Amino acid sequence: ARAASATRCRELAAAPRSGPHRSAASAASALQLEERSSVSAGARLEAAHRVAREVKGVLEGSGLDYFALSASQMTVSREARGATKGASPKKSKAVLLALEMCPLSWLLGIDRFYLGNIGLGIAKMSVCICTCGIGGVIWGFIDFVAIMANALKKEEAIATLGMHATFSAEHVETAFVLAILDIFSLPLFIGLVRFVWWWRKQLRMEKLKQAAMKSPHYGLDPHQVKGG
Repeated sequence: ARAASATRCRELAAAPRSGPHRSAASAASALQLEERSSVSAGARLEAAHRVAREVKGVLEGSGLDYFALSASQMTVSREARGATKGASPKKSKAVLLALEMCPLSWLLGIDRFYLGNIGLGIAKMSVCICTCGIGGVIWGFIDFVAIMANALKKEEAIATLGMHATFSAEHVETAFVLAILDIFSLPLFIGLVRFVWWWRKQLRMEKLKQAAMKSPHYGLDPHQVKGG
């Protein structure tokens, strides 16, 4: 029907354009243009739908790949952040054990500062100062025992009492020897402290004795002093 209508329109268009024939030719031309526009509009609409379907398919496919890639990237990123967060700083175990040979280092929290445990290091130093050394002795001795046990076991990492660090394998044996020296040096240090305390006590007693000898009543009987 569309083909027949188009043929009729062409015949009318080819007819002489005078009077009624011109009007008929104009009408035929208008009908032909309308047909062509409707056909082209339908074709454009169909082409648009086809392109839309293709774009939708591409977007859906790429969307699935994108979300899968994003999930894998997020997983890897979280694992990397967890590994970074959980990673302990690498320190020299020999240096740590050398610090433990000086009791002031574990009394004032210098060992924790060295391991990167800044927060508890400040807390340990504050406790030591505020308690006139008593709290530092207790806390420091606990840390000392934990570090010595770790060194004697020849472990390459420490994760106890808030202390976290990894050590190189080449310093493990040296740290083991230093741990033995630290343990034997601790009684020597305690004996040295007691000797210093006894020596200072003797000095005070000697000063008191000399001050008493300078008194005019030195050597007199207490009854004589009272009677005088």
